Amino acid sequence: MGTKETREVMKRIAETPLDKNLTLVATGKYIEFKESVDKTLAEEVCAFANASGGRLFIRISDSGNITGTDTSNVARSRIQDTIRQIQPEQ
Repeated sequence: MGTKETREVMKRIAETPLDKNLTLVATGKYIEFKESVDKTLAEEVCAFANASGGRLFIRISDSGNITGTDTSNVARSRIQDTIRQIQPEQ
């Protein structure tokens, strides 16, 4: 898929309201659902960064069910810290 096509897919996803989007979209090349923040988060963010990009939804099960949201500063910091640990291989 070319860059233009990728942008079009991402635009359609971004424009779809979340409550409708989750029931219509499955995980795949551009979408990943994570029920929790764990050690695989950095790997998945890195995979998107090395490919054509994508959307990572946290606290959503693979079936599209919203499992809950922790928006505390501690939870946000944990996500940021996990992503900051991504380093290129030497």
